[in-house]
Amino acid sequence: MSRILLLEDDEALGRGICMALETPNCTVTHCSTRLQAIKILQGVVFDLLILDINLPDGSGLELLRTLRQNGTSTPAILLTANDLELDEVTGLEAGADDYITKPFSLAVLRARVNAQLRRSVPVKQERIELNGFILDFTRMEFSKEGTIIDLSKTEQRLLRLLVENRGRTLPRELLLERCGTAASLWMKCLICGGAAPAREARECPDQNCVRGWLHLGGKQMTALTWVLLAFAVIGLLFGLWQWTARRRTVQRLDNMLEQSISSGFTEEHFDETELSALETKFARFLRGSAHTQKTMKTEQEAVKTLISDISHQTRTPIANLLVYASLLTESDLSPRQREQVQALLTQGEKLSFLIQTLVKASRLETGIVVPTPTLGPVAPILEATVEQERPAAEKKKITLQNLPFVGDASFDPRWTSEALGNVVNNAVKYTPAGGRVTVSAQMLETFCRVDVTDTGPGIPEEEQGGIFNRFYRGTLTHSAEGLGLGLYLAREILSLQGGYIKVSSKPGNGSTFSLYLPRALNRI
Repeated sequence: MSRILLLEDDEALGRGICMALETPNCTVTHCSTRLQAIKILQGVVFDLLILDINLPDGSGLELLRTLRQNGTSTPAILLTANDLELDEVTGLEAGADDYITKPFSLAVLRARVNAQLRRSVPVKQERIELNGFILDFTRMEFSKEGTIIDLSKTEQRLLRLLVENRGRTLPRELLLERCGTAASLWMKCLICGGAAPAREARECPDQNCVRGWLHLGGKQMTALTWVLLAFAVIGLLFGLWQWTARRRTVQRLDNMLEQSISSGFTEEHFDETELSALETKFARFLRGSAHTQKTMKTEQEAVKTLISDISHQTRTPIANLLVYASLLTESDLSPRQREQVQALLTQGEKLSFLIQTLVKASRLETGIVVPTPTLGPVAPILEATVEQERPAAEKKKITLQNLPFVGDASFDPRWTSEALGNVVNNAVKYTPAGGRVTVSAQMLETFCRVDVTDTGPGIPEEEQGGIFNRFYRGTLTHSAEGLGLGLYLAREILSLQGGYIKVSSKPGNGSTFSLYLPRALNRI
């Protein structure tokens, strides 16, 4: 009998998951708070943990970390609305064995749960012989080929944990220490060119060079000489004063501008008797710019929060809809009832896809998610995309072909797969049964061009300018299932990587979508 602990704060979704996973050979214990889960875990041993992250009284992620630190090796699946790549990485590093985002397919959930339950039970032998090692955890005696190995208590606990979970990847924390070096700042003496520390910059280390300049060779000077010298000195001092004032003004303007660029201009008080009119006007301009920048930043943060709320708050209701619709399809229904439930399930899946796509687009537009291009081969991403879309093509008896290609480009693998997948999916979707879709690539001077060519209905010339806009549906493809977001998202992804997308098409002659990936990394 397998035992599963489900930690899910949404009661409806929790009941639906329990109904989906419970069998004569499997029981599911549902709790809705972190505290409830802790109390249950103290008295019951489970074979699998399914944990939500966002809970009313804390985080399921922190609960998992605590369990792993205490030596609990029970397989764990994180079931959450947090769908960012960083969230998944954080969850897996915390000790999760799998990560599932809401909404989810009931079939996928069952498959992943069964995969974790099939895993071998951790080894709990007290005396283990392994690769020449004899590990006796009863007596805490360890040896290799007769040689005693002394271990501290911490090392013993760590060894036991690793042995009991051999063949599994256990989480670990990486401690990074940043080192830096300090250096003294030296500057040249403006009088004689000698090197001196910055704190001594006002003093020349060689006073002879100054005295030699003022002494005038020891010659006796006349009154006229003194007058001319005085005027010369006054002129020199006046010129030096003007040069210094201008330099000081330019330096202050430069500091203002630098402050505005780096961290925002925050200075509020200026004395016009001390600052020039230009400085004062410039300061007022920067204050206005800083206020505008602050306002835009506040609005951007509000948009980011709204996107996050939409993403999180809609995922659980949609997950409920899909779970219960899937459960209904497994019931004894009449043909008409089954048709109705299938329509409900289809629309739920469509709604789920719509929300996910809109959230992805909004995250790209607001900078919440930024593609990170790297140089790498293009062929693997073409092959993976074609294989992903092949089942849909085979269902329509469409020939989906990927022509061999060798070459590198600059792209983010995950997001570029999303863009290319949308284009290929559209080609398969809108190509009639028995047609052909071909994926090919070629190297240009500055770009790698990926072509997706289909034998579909084509696109009228007057519509080609709008097909990359949100929710645009062409007249020749309006009857087919779709949301009009795939091409828009593809354009945004490529644009953020320094690439672009074009279309060449004629009604009745199919279409070719060309994705341009830079051959070199763009440095911004």
